[in-house]
Amino acid sequence: TRESDTMDTFVDSSWYFLRYLSAQDSTQAVDSAITNKWMPVDQYIGGIEHAILHLLYARFFTKAIKDLGLIDFDEPFKHLFTQGMICKKGPDGQLHKMSKSKGNVVSPEVLLQKYGADTVRLYTLFIGPPEKEAEWQDTGVEGASRFLKRIWRRIAENHDLLVEATSSSLDLSAMADPERDLYRKTNETIQHITRGLDGAFTFNTAIAAIMELMNAIDHLKITDDSSSSAKAVFRDAMVNVVLLLSPFAPHIAEELWVELGHAPGVMNADWPVVNEEALKRDELQLVVQVNGKVRDKIKVASSASKEEIESTALAAEKVQQWLEGKTIRKVIVVPGRLVNIAVS
Repeated sequence: TRESDTMDTFVDSSWYFLRYLSAQDSTQAVDSAITNKWMPVDQYIGGIEHAILHLLYARFFTKAIKDLGLIDFDEPFKHLFTQGMICKKGPDGQLHKMSKSKGNVVSPEVLLQKYGADTVRLYTLFIGPPEKEAEWQDTGVEGASRFLKRIWRRIAENHDLLVEATSSSLDLSAMADPERDLYRKTNETIQHITRGLDGAFTFNTAIAAIMELMNAIDHLKITDDSSSSAKAVFRDAMVNVVLLLSPFAPHIAEELWVELGHAPGVMNADWPVVNEEALKRDELQLVVQVNGKVRDKIKVASSASKEEIESTALAAEKVQQWLEGKTIRKVIVVPGRLVNIAVS
């Protein structure tokens, strides 16, 4: 029998994404109408090794198919993201890409049975920037497990209080300072994560932000005798923790969503929206540097002018020690961040 399957596999992989759209159509290679509607690919994720082979061939094939009049675009992929490798130390103590030959393979099945899918997923996303090489550490999985249990305990221990609290008591003007601080932190976290997930793949910093929010929640001491405002801020923070956690740990988020009194379906819930008013601060803390080195911190009104900030910085006790006997050449104010005093 004559062998007909003699083409290199790259010939297939160079245009499979076009064929997938009309794979059951045996009358033509590409359905132009369907392909032009859905293509090009919005996001391509793959290893850097693809850049000099598959991606190069895919671009060539796409341009050739366009020249044949079958499609109306000549670039197959809009965006490319190349992920890094997760590595682990082998018996030799050196860091290697996971492989059986190196003796450093982690069994997903064992991890899933011991910790569950949410913990494994959370740690994998938290391990580091996705575009860089990262070292797998078993202690990190334990840490992710403890964090999820911590959220679970916080909600379980305050279940009745959280269910009874209402968002109608969320009034900035009625909040005490600790409540306003937590409410601001909640909205800052929503803003940070929303921006980070919008095409940036910064999953690790998003998860870190949720951890920081949990730390802030722990600083607000809530009891049955707390004010309705404090209870509302606490509930708002915990509800948003669950919503923000849901893309990374969907199973536990679903359970906690129901525990908080909602109908099942956290994935169908609206993504949290930032309250811009909550982000405003009456007072700002700025770093004061002398010749680029941090010497003190000052607090100023958020509406303070450049001149007022300069005056406050120059009058700071610790700063004056570094100005004694020196000539001030320049004072640079970076709004909302720092003051740098250049001296000679």
